[in-house]
Amino acid sequence: MLKDRCLCVKCVKSVFSETRNTIFFRSHYTEEQIYSIIRCVSEGNGVRATARLLNFDKNAVGSVILKAGNYAETVMSNLLKNLCLNECQMDELWSFV
Repeated sequence: MLKDRCLCVKCVKSVFSETRNTIFFRSHYTEEQIYSIIRCVSEGNGVRATARLLNFDKNAVGSVILKAGNYAETVMSNLLKNLCLNECQMDELWSFV
């Protein structure tokens, strides 16, 4: 078994990546680097500030954020279906206009 690759136990011929369908799949950055970027942005830092703090290119930070956002949207749209809510509490909601 190669690193980050798994062999299917049913068909035995199929090999797949253990990071498939995650934000780490086909990424040029390590998990720790991706976590650092997401952590920094979630604290309210902008793309340029995050790039400066972590010593990345701003385009790299933007692509990681975009990929993480798309993945989060996919996960949430699959998990949050047919909710019957009477109340919704939104703490610490903020955005830029």
